[in-house]
Amino acid sequence: MISVGTVNTDALDRVIKKLSVVVDLRQKEAVAPLLADFYAVIVEDNRRGVMMGLDKNDKPAPPLKYRNAAKIQSGARSMKSGMFGIQEGARFKGMAPRAGKMLANNNLTTAQYRKMTGPRQAPRRDSSRIIANLRLRNSYLVNDKWVVEAGWNQYVNKKGKPILPWTFNGTKTMAAYPLDGVRAWGRRKALLIAKAYFLRLIKVYA
Repeated sequence: MISVGTVNTDALDRVIKKLSVVVDLRQKEAVAPLLADFYAVIVEDNRRGVMMGLDKNDKPAPPLKYRNAAKIQSGARSMKSGMFGIQEGARFKGMAPRAGKMLANNNLTTAQYRKMTGPRQAPRRDSSRIIANLRLRNSYLVNDKWVVEAGWNQYVNKKGKPILPWTFNGTKTMAAYPLDGVRAWGRRKALLIAKAYFLRLIKVYA
């Protein structure tokens, strides 16, 4: 599954036009730091949204039926914190001591799951696969617009079948909870980062 961030650069057109005289913005090397920052925004937007219980459209998650979850309101980490856009390893935070052996493919047993305190799709909070397993897939140029894609690795059930399509699309017994996109917060953050990046380049080449 893919999480795609699109930034509307209409407000930057004059800046970009001026910069394009001295820098070829179609060359990946010229915008590599900006693309890396966009990926960090995707990671942080995903983490923030999941922990706040919001889907890609900023709609609340369907209520949990089989366990109680902590009402966590986890804001985005600061870019100065050194943690912005970084996934924590799967350390299984929130798991009770001596919780027992994990199932295949890093899945929880029913008993383990019910002891977890994180929100929907993130019972282990930051160590849950919906946060920890998001990875950069690709970045490429289409119609003079850069696209950054990220997706979730190794997110399968104990039999090796993908889990996220059921989550994103819903089933007969579970409401859809689509997380494969960038929320309003992430789009605003990406636009601010793009403005700052292009202005810095102009100062360098002025």
